[in-house]
Amino acid sequence: MSGVTPLAADPALFREAMARFPAGVVIATAHDEAGRPHGFTASAFCSVSADPPLVLVCLATSATCHPVFARCDRFAVSVLQAGQEHHATRFATKGARKFTDLDVTTTAGGQTALAGAHATLDCHVEGRHPAGDHTIIVGHVRHVVLGEPAPPAVYYRRRSGRSCRSPTPDLAARRASSQPVHTLRGRLAGCDVTAGGGGRPRAGRRACPAPTAPAGRAAAGAPSRTAPG
Repeated sequence: MSGVTPLAADPALFREAMARFPAGVVIATAHDEAGRPHGFTASAFCSVSADPPLVLVCLATSATCHPVFARCDRFAVSVLQAGQEHHATRFATKGARKFTDLDVTTTAGGQTALAGAHATLDCHVEGRHPAGDHTIIVGHVRHVVLGEPAPPAVYYRRRSGRSCRSPTPDLAARRASSQPVHTLRGRLAGCDVTAGGGGRPRAGRRACPAPTAPAGRAAAGAPSRTAPG
């Protein structure tokens, strides 16, 4: 209709809303034409279809490794478990030697993946779809390896941590001002981390199931996830 101004979401509110969506944490890896491995940390990952088995992962078009993932035929996804947040930090840091002294394994399809992951998916690229400032990469899962049962790494409210509770504003402010934390330093707009909620997640603490929030404490809804990552 002419004369009607379309609604537009406030960017800051949109990022905050996405930060309230709990997600798993994965590392996606692929090889370039010379056979060198590349990878990035992501929480923008989910299953798409069970038959055929399809997953997707989102990567910023500004990412350093985007050209590699824009051309590769295969990629691997390593789903992280609690205690592996340091790997997420490494792959979320620009300029880091991500595969130096890293315990890796080779998938059935010849891809480099993280050893000891919660689960590993070996994927053939099914398609790529531009979506704003990201590319959605759809993978046809060809092989799956399950790790030992363990709590998953969970990304929520810009951090990976033991508690899924949302801290009170005063507590959050005190933590931000007085307590240094080990963070995933990669920017969400870059190669090193792609996540559904903007910001800087905190690593190094174990994940847990979302608790029931007592009165007076914020609790984001616990949407179901078909995969992660």
